[in-house]
Amino acid sequence: LERAPAADGVSEASRATSVGAGDARLSGAHRTRYTSFRTGIQGPCTRSSLIDGKGPISARCKPRPPKRRRGIERPKPSDAARSALMARVRQRGTDAELVVAAALRALGARYRLNVRKLPGSPDFANQARSWAIFVHGCFWHQHARCKRATVPKSNKRFWIHKFAANRKRDRRTVDRLKRLGYRVVVIWECEVANDALIHDKLSKILEPSSVDM
Repeated sequence: LERAPAADGVSEASRATSVGAGDARLSGAHRTRYTSFRTGIQGPCTRSSLIDGKGPISARCKPRPPKRRRGIERPKPSDAARSALMARVRQRGTDAELVVAAALRALGARYRLNVRKLPGSPDFANQARSWAIFVHGCFWHQHARCKRATVPKSNKRFWIHKFAANRKRDRRTVDRLKRLGYRVVVIWECEVANDALIHDKLSKILEPSSVDM
């Protein structure tokens, strides 16, 4: 004998085919609502969300919009040449870091590179002697009164916000290291051409009684 169609005009066989064999535990009302919902929308919908019984069916099956990040969104590059230039900027092993590394070796100092166990991952550090060195790029960390610390004209609001966040993070990192008993020195990119200055800064930080910022 053929089964009579249900009151909503959808047979039980059609419901089972539309919903799937794995959803046999759903009640008849849920299967009907799920079938009619799937025929009226496009996009992903997880059948497992129909079982928990939380919220309306439409709210549980509609694709979620992408989350927005707080603060200022990263702008899309407006200049292909500038985008390519930024992509070539190195974060580690820069020329300035190589100069500082050579000076440390000349002074007989032992160190480790990019120590992740310490706040800010200092470029050079010696945990046994409690000193840390940061080699900052004048542009990215906005060296005060330095001609290299420029602000790009395009997307100026974004860059001002980013540089302010960088400076704030740098100050917080130095404070945390000092609270741990570390002697901290910051060497700027524009300073590496001055051998006497680099030697003086490094010599002082290697002395347990001195701190040079």
